[in-house]
Formats: sequence, structure tokens, C-alpha cells
Amino acid sequence: MINILVDDNKIEISGHANSNSPGHDLVCCAVTTIIYSCNAWFKEEDINFKEEPKIPRITLTIKNINQENQNLICLVAKQLKYISEAYPKYVKYDKNRKI
Repeated sequence: MINILVDDNKIEISGHANSNSPGHDLVCCAVTTIIYSCNAWFKEEDINFKEEPKIPRITLTIKNINQENQNLICLVAKQLKYISEAYPKYVKYDKNRKI
């Protein structure tokens, strides 16, 4: 199962969906695509993107909280929430913030 934790300045994703065999897991692909796209949207100086493949875990921490970055983190959080609602057997979404 993929676990997603969202708070005011951080998104942490850990685990694997295991909805299909490796390389064919579309749920895992969707979550990964969202978080990698998120990394590309932010300015490099505004975030810390840490990937730990052996765990597996990806943590995206916002270093510069401003309105634009708040809007981006909210957008990403909503996308991840929608995936968890569509595939609750494979994705668990926990939030410490209201989106």
C-alpha cells in the first residue's frame, strides 16, 4: 500500500501500491507521476526533494512558504487525495491540513 502524508509544508509518500506486477502498476505510476511533476513545478530553491528508493519513500518539503507554493502544494495534495479515493485498497491518504 502507498501511504501519503500531507501537512502544511511537506508531502511524504512511502510504500508500493502492489495493484499489479512491477512495471505494470498503474496506481503506483499515477502517484509517482504526480509527485515527480510536482518536483518540476517548484523552483529549486523553494523545495527539498528527497528520494529513498530502498525504503521506498519520497519526501517533498517546501522551504519557502508563499502563496504560489501554497497553491501548488494544495493542487498536488488534491490530486493525490483523488487517487486515494479512486483506489482505497492501494493508497492511504492522511492529512494534517485542510485542502
